[in-house]
Amino acid sequence: MKRLLFAILTLVLCLGLAGCGASLPDGMDEESVQQAAETTISQLVNEEYDALTDSMDDTMKEAISAEEWPEIWQPLAQQLGTFVEVEKHTIVGKDGMAVDVAQAAFENGKLTFTLSYDSSYRLAGLYMK
Repeated sequence: MKRLLFAILTLVLCLGLAGCGASLPDGMDEESVQQAAETTISQLVNEEYDALTDSMDDTMKEAISAEEWPEIWQPLAQQLGTFVEVEKHTIVGKDGMAVDVAQAAFENGKLTFTLSYDSSYRLAGLYMK
């Protein structure tokens, strides 16, 4: 009886986790999200603030202008040193967006970017830790 109950609970848990899958919104694919993230990170580390701002959705553009990016990025860039590579991408769907958690290596440390994209691959959120 205990084995049967354990098997049922395990099955329910597995089905529940599968039902909470983080699939990407319709029309989006992991390769395109990863490419968008690589482009965003490249624009930031190369201080291409106008291009970065052009790739943002309207909400992001209202929150951050191209002129504000240097004061956000440059203190981090000074601490981290030269950009080396993005080591890992973890891509999921959340709230109708594609989210890429990209772990990047720099000369003096690592930085995790959490990048959110709308269905048109416009940058809708950026968090750095």
